[in-house]
Amino acid sequence: MIEISFQEGLEAKRLYERLNKAKLALSINYIHITYDLEQTNTLFISIQAKKEVAISKLIIPVLTQYIIDCIEDSWILSIIESDFYFTDIEEQNQILQIAHGILEGHYDDMPQVEELKSRRLVIEEALHEFLRTTITFSFESFIKFRLHSYSEELLKVVELAIDEYKLEQEYQNFVQNLRDYSFDRSPKIERLHIFHDDHFYFFNESFIELKYSDITKHIDRKLILNHPMYIDSTIIAPLVSISPKSIVIYTNEVDHGMVQTIQNIFLERVQIYSKNYFEQVKLQKKI
Repeated sequence: MIEISFQEGLEAKRLYERLNKAKLALSINYIHITYDLEQTNTLFISIQAKKEVAISKLIIPVLTQYIIDCIEDSWILSIIESDFYFTDIEEQNQILQIAHGILEGHYDDMPQVEELKSRRLVIEEALHEFLRTTITFSFESFIKFRLHSYSEELLKVVELAIDEYKLEQEYQNFVQNLRDYSFDRSPKIERLHIFHDDHFYFFNESFIELKYSDITKHIDRKLILNHPMYIDSTIIAPLVSISPKSIVIYTNEVDHGMVQTIQNIFLERVQIYSKNYFEQVKLQKKI
């Protein structure tokens, strides 16, 4: 018999439901699960056979997923506030969302992410070690005292999430500054066409390709001085300095970082079409 006590009866009920659902899904009939909600908020798991299989195939996976689903967010938020002093709710939630992305593998391009351990494996290892000898325990005590490795991994994740959050804030400020600058300038050209292949090629309203010197002569050097770390002197600086009334981009990579940045700066002034459409429009213009 394994007994797990909870401070909150609702947690005992949730875990009871999850265990029974998994038990049915796995067609395991040698485990009996009950819980005492009225008095002790305790979950009772009676294993009649194959104890090791029951623990490794049912109990540990369910407990692990429960911790990830129901405990992890509050733990991450606590680290964000207590260890890094972010008290603003909106900031906390933005960092939490980035942390989710890191944990779910959406930031694999970050070198430090490769060094992170799988939090699922970390929790499972702790449970395997713990349930080897313990048959009666408090769920809250296990969370508090037996998941140090998990806590350390979450701390690393939060550190990475905060770094990414700060970079995103810097990027947003950079984009907003260029947006304000562009809207305050008089357009040097009505419509600019940009063809994106391996590089970005600029064309005027008549679809005549603009030379690099034609583009860069408009650059406001103050832009380069004010944003030396961020501004691209071959694309963004000329675009913002020219400040076209409309920009048409022809690309097959709408998620390309530069395409996204141009969209973010110029907003509704930007239209995007496929590369094939560029040739069609260019041909019609010649006719």
